Amino acid sequence: MRFLLILLLVLLAAWWWRQKKREKTAAPPTEQAPKAVPMVHCQTCGLHLPQTDAIASQGVYFCSTEHQQRVGP
Repeated sequence: MRFLLILLLVLLAAWWWRQKKREKTAAPPTEQAPKAVPMVHCQTCGLHLPQTDAIASQGVYFCSTEHQQRVGP
């Protein structure tokens, strides 16, 4: 009986130690995903691209200066 009690205490201590260790090595908080960027399409070729990468001219978007020049100012 005494042996079972000692074994139980050892197992309980090992479980408690592993729980503490697991809490310390828990994954750090995940970084938030970047915000969504509005997508626009090129007036000339129809390519969809992020608005931050597009060239805007009079409320119309283009994927490159060449396509902007095709339409004219």
